[in-house]
Amino acid sequence: MMKATMDAYLSLERDPEDIQARSALLWAASLSNNGLFHARRGCYAAHNLGHPFSARYDIPHGRAIACLFPHLLEFDFAAIEDKLALLGTMVFHLQGRAPDLARLALAAFRGWMETHGFYVPLSDLPVAPGDLERMADDVLALGPLDEQGRMRNIVPMTKSDIVRIYERAMAKL
Repeated sequence: MMKATMDAYLSLERDPEDIQARSALLWAASLSNNGLFHARRGCYAAHNLGHPFSARYDIPHGRAIACLFPHLLEFDFAAIEDKLALLGTMVFHLQGRAPDLARLALAAFRGWMETHGFYVPLSDLPVAPGDLERMADDVLALGPLDEQGRMRNIVPMTKSDIVRIYERAMAKL
């Protein structure tokens, strides 16, 4: 799905009226938002981590997720190393062995996000660093939480984990 999304985006950069690329992008967006791709391993928190930025600062939700996603991948690295390695070979045509291949894939993905203007550090947006703890509280209030009160995610997240991801997202990659 990521390859289809990236290919569709590149087509739309060349021709914004490309109906096939628009259709592919819409289909991928629909699939990514319906839970099919994370149902086996639990919730993936990227979506929920972005809500406070839209609510408090009127930052478009997709922009907030794009700013946070590379840092969430890093947080979950040990649990998704095999998936990142697969991303590296199938999408970025990288070669190597895990965990090096997974690290290369993460770097390639970050580079792609920056090159195409999807990723910017949160510090480039109107975000007050003093709000990060309150926004982590907002995320936890929205849930879903596990039995220990942690945010459901591939690697469950405490408030301090969420704040750390937000702090990392404030800096350049």
